[in-house]
Order: sequence, then C-alpha cells, then structure tokens
Amino acid sequence: MKSEQQARTDSPALAHFGMMGEEPLSITEGKGAYVSTEDNETYLDFTSQLYCVNAGHGNEKITDRMAEQSKRIQYVSSALGNDQRTALAARLRDISPAGLEDVFFSISGSEANEAALHSLLHLQNQFARRGRVAAVQATEDKIE
Repeated sequence: MKSEQQARTDSPALAHFGMMGEEPLSITEGKGAYVSTEDNETYLDFTSQLYCVNAGHGNEKITDRMAEQSKRIQYVSSALGNDQRTALAARLRDISPAGLEDVFFSISGSEANEAALHSLLHLQNQFARRGRVAAVQATEDKIE
C-alpha cells in the first residue's frame, strides 16, 4: 500500500522525515552553490545536502580527489586508521593553536555533538577530582 506521500509522486522512495506531508523536490543536478530539479528550477543550496560544508557541487578539485581516493578505497571506518585521515589530522594539528594536538573526526552531526558532550563531562570530572569546578551542567533536556 502506498503512503499519501508516495501516491503524490512517481517515486517509491519516501522523503526525509523533515519533508513528510510535502511533495519533495527531485534534485537532479548541482553546480557551485546551486541545485536544479528535474523541472529545471534552480535553488540556492543552503543545506549543503550530504556534506557538512557547501564547497560547491561539481568542484573539480574535490571530485578529482574523491575519484582518486575511491580507486584506492571508498570508505574506512573512523574506528580504523587511514593514511589520508592521518595526513589531514596532522595538517589540522599544525595550524591549530598551541595545546590543541588531537583531532577527532566524526561521520555525523549527532556523533560530533555526542562526542563533544562526553568530552565536556570527562573534563568536568577531571576538574572535580582536582577540587575545581567546571562550568558544565548536564540535565536530561539541556546542557548549560
């Protein structure tokens, strides 16, 4: 049985939960900061689609490196080592302020936020053991 959303389109795919109840755009192309639909409508891509930063769709410097890397290996779990990840971490460490020597890569915003919270709680516990108070308070519904 088709959902209400599927009945309005020819696609068997459901849109992301944020678009439920609406007919989703069918994005077919991207160039620079813009995306186009199958109806040739053009939109400024404020969401960056899958990426965490909008470096531009079709950016040849990026697509060439992606193609080069995918010929070697497409994906390596963040739990494992990788020469390219190590090189990027070293570059980030080298341009970071003194004392910031570790780099943590995450694969989603949720994972990054959770890691940040765990890091703050760990720091708070370290301060508490030394008799100091850290200005981090975690509750069920918010962090102050």
